[in-house]
Amino acid sequence: MSTNGTVLDVQNLTCIPNRSGLRVVDDVSFSIQRGESVGLLGESGVGKTTLFRAILGLLPPDEWNINGEIAIDGIQVVGLPPKSLEKTRGRKVRSIFQEPAQSLNPSLKLDRQLIEAIQTISPELNEKECWEKASQALLNAGLPDPNIALNRYPADLSGGQRQRVGIAMSLCRQCSILLADEPSNSLDSLTVTELIETLKKLKADSYLGSVFCVTHDLSVLKALETDRVLFMHAGKLYESGDINQTLEDPGHEKLKELVDLAKKVNRHLAEGTEEEASKASEALIDVEKVDFGFRKKSLFQKKHSLVLHDINLTIYKGEFLALVGSSGSGKSTIGGLLSRIFSGFEGEISFDGIDLKRFKNRKEKARFYRSLQVVFQDPADTFDPSLTMRQNLMECFTAMGLDQQQIAQSLAELLELMRLEERTLDELPRNLSGGQKQRFALVRAFGAKPAAIIADEPFTHLDLIAQNRLIEYLKSRKQDSTNPLSCILISHEIGIVSKLCDRIVVIDDGRIVEQNTVDKIVNDPQHDVTNRLIDAAKTLGTFDSF
Repeated sequence: MSTNGTVLDVQNLTCIPNRSGLRVVDDVSFSIQRGESVGLLGESGVGKTTLFRAILGLLPPDEWNINGEIAIDGIQVVGLPPKSLEKTRGRKVRSIFQEPAQSLNPSLKLDRQLIEAIQTISPELNEKECWEKASQALLNAGLPDPNIALNRYPADLSGGQRQRVGIAMSLCRQCSILLADEPSNSLDSLTVTELIETLKKLKADSYLGSVFCVTHDLSVLKALETDRVLFMHAGKLYESGDINQTLEDPGHEKLKELVDLAKKVNRHLAEGTEEEASKASEALIDVEKVDFGFRKKSLFQKKHSLVLHDINLTIYKGEFLALVGSSGSGKSTIGGLLSRIFSGFEGEISFDGIDLKRFKNRKEKARFYRSLQVVFQDPADTFDPSLTMRQNLMECFTAMGLDQQQIAQSLAELLELMRLEERTLDELPRNLSGGQKQRFALVRAFGAKPAAIIADEPFTHLDLIAQNRLIEYLKSRKQDSTNPLSCILISHEIGIVSKLCDRIVVIDDGRIVEQNTVDKIVNDPQHDVTNRLIDAAKTLGTFDSF
């Protein structure tokens, strides 16, 4: 590690939103030397993203009271005029944001966004040269085929692919420091390990001067081999030491709780799912010979590109089934078909006897939507931004037919379960962290009392404490003899789903390549994709304790 200068210096920083007066960031001071990799660890909602955005000058001055000093390469950025701030950021800082869908323009094609991002900081380059740099950045970000961004809109890609495009935008130019807010969100284990190796190589080659990684995932910091770990709790910052010291002697009581949970969660718990799903159980969802593709209109004809091929699945009542695979493999598309977000498929899909191609009557339609709830991959996209969280939840629960007493009881129970303060009910979605929005999405799904849930990457934005609580709650609902919950977990976290599910279905390139019980998938994988997912999970510590 080279220590020839301070690249980021934060002194006595306090950030208070005018709407609440809370000290979200409370007298924080730290510095990062040139060549250092520093991690910021903490639960969701403790102020990590606010600190991240304050460093970038992205907190609206009319909504926040900001005191303290922030210097990037010796340049004070607090109070800097917008044009000067943009110039400083563009040349010295690159950033990876937590929610890729919100950092990309939905109405602009991705190749155009990449080229414009490069031309903004390198106006001397022509479009061809910009695309060459963008292609290399996409490869560095883990997209094997950069052409996937050509003539495509953000909505055309999976969450993991959008995240990698956002990362590519940050890797298209050398910088003094890379700021990364939850960079592993929405990425499968294979891509995370590749991304971490890329970041380490780029840093070793001096393409990236320093790295500041904000995360709730200890395994990411361990794989990144961070020089120092900072811990944040209730707006305050605590120095912890390097990653090995953090794991051996956490120091702070709350950090010790996170480390202990990491060791507990990261153990191989395939024995927790010893029993196979009972084939004698009644089928809840049947999928037979389903093909599906998205139709696109061209000048002369309608193009039809298949993304799912010959999908055959049965999910039984009370069963937990995992759909795993790398991002872009088709997992979320299957979830979209089962929840009727997508239509126009070939084959047959039924839910508890209801044909999903056509409802017989309004009563059957109402039964379907009351019986099935969905937790979507990007929580920021699932709430009305003009309504408070309370209004968003009330709208859903009322539509599901719950009365005021039932709603109050469910909210009290689930807010406690998800560690959400009651005051957050009166916040707009944009004022919450990604983890808080994810937990509210889970509150909405469970509060509606469904018979089945489709959860698309439900653990992505959750810290270890929230993950552990969700796992325990799902286990209790699964074991409920009077009203057992059925669940389809769509995830790239094969280590986590192995603790919960009865069976695992592995998806690759729109096809089911393997399905079996958890024990057989984990201990005797038959397909190369399964082996690679498990190996990547082990590299990140998903199966093995630290």
